[in-house]
Amino acid sequence: MAQVLIDGFVTSLTFGGCTLTICAKSITPPEMDSGGSIDITPMVTGRKYRIKSPKYLINLNSMNVTAAYDPVVYSQGMVISSRAVGSNQLFVLTFPDGSTLEFWGAVEKMTFGENKEGEQPTVTLMITPTLWNGTFSAAGCPLEVSPAFTAGSQNQGNYRLCS
Repeated sequence: MAQVLIDGFVTSLTFGGCTLTICAKSITPPEMDSGGSIDITPMVTGRKYRIKSPKYLINLNSMNVTAAYDPVVYSQGMVISSRAVGSNQLFVLTFPDGSTLEFWGAVEKMTFGENKEGEQPTVTLMITPTLWNGTFSAAGCPLEVSPAFTAGSQNQGNYRLCS
């Protein structure tokens, strides 16, 4: 039987080669997108509808993390040797049931929210999956590193069974 998550608590994201002093408040997992369809309609009379075929390749698109932060993230985002922004690294997204999605990517953007009285300041990270760990084939082409999903087995009590 399939199990759907009822509550997003606790979802976490771990970074590979950098440190960011943040406390995640919300995480939007990456979307999957085939990039549209291919029109394969023949030029034959009597047709009313276009015939389409899905594209073969899949995009793993950007994800967002909204977090409370220590202002030191400015330094962590800019230091060249192990900077957080613009560095290709391994990310592991862990869902409440213990399932994980592992992928290579980079923090593309850090957008800071408005600081105002009575509200905790936040930063939004946009993480773009690169699916590349920096290695090349013998022909000099980048080698794809597919995202890896591992099903969880922890009974956290935050899901329901579907029949």
